[in-house]
Amino acid sequence: MLGELTSCDWFRQGLTPKFVKALEAMSGDLEPEVRRNVRLLLIHHSADPVGKLLPLLNDPEWPDKSALLWELAKFKDSRVIQPVLA
Repeated sequence: MLGELTSCDWFRQGLTPKFVKALEAMSGDLEPEVRRNVRLLLIHHSADPVGKLLPLLNDPEWPDKSALLWELAKFKDSRVIQPVLA
């Protein structure tokens, strides 16, 4: 599966179910920071990404709040305003 992810095709084609499955399968073997980045990528391409990202703002296991805010800003969703201002 790693061979499938080494090309740039997954980036150009978007995250197909095949690539999502490959990323999920290998995420346990990754360093914590890389695992978080993969998780952000998977959440970004999932249903209701804002609803999945918002709880991470209060997650002590998620140290990089700026990356979360950056991702949340991309969606321009009004649900983000209150948690960010609180």
